[in-house]
Amino acid sequence: MPTLNHTETLGFAANVLKALEQAAESLRASGIDPETFTSRLRTVYDRTAKLNADQEAAKRQTMALTAEYAASMRELYVISSGALDVLMAAVRKDSDAAKNFRQLRSGIKRRRKPDGAADEGDSRSNPPD
Repeated sequence: MPTLNHTETLGFAANVLKALEQAAESLRASGIDPETFTSRLRTVYDRTAKLNADQEAAKRQTMALTAEYAASMRELYVISSGALDVLMAAVRKDSDAAKNFRQLRSGIKRRRKPDGAADEGDSRSNPPD
């Protein structure tokens, strides 16, 4: 099968449908029922067009959900970070307790890979240990 994109494939099928309709009399004269071809072709054409529309709607929904998720992740971090700041202030920022609390934030960036090497990537989405 040649590699055609969606538009090219639909265009090709539409052109074949048109040709079948234009040649209907010649097909009938040859003992071929043109409706046999056009009926199946129209059914698959319509199904393909609908599936593409459904897929495009799903893509739009996924993009919207991704933006919503990113905003929620940002809000979660900001609120968590603010709460940590309050915790450190409550025990005095220069105390040992504050130093321990501060490690909650800095420890995220220093997670270790299974081989023991420091993970330089963003591990904010990792669940707590």
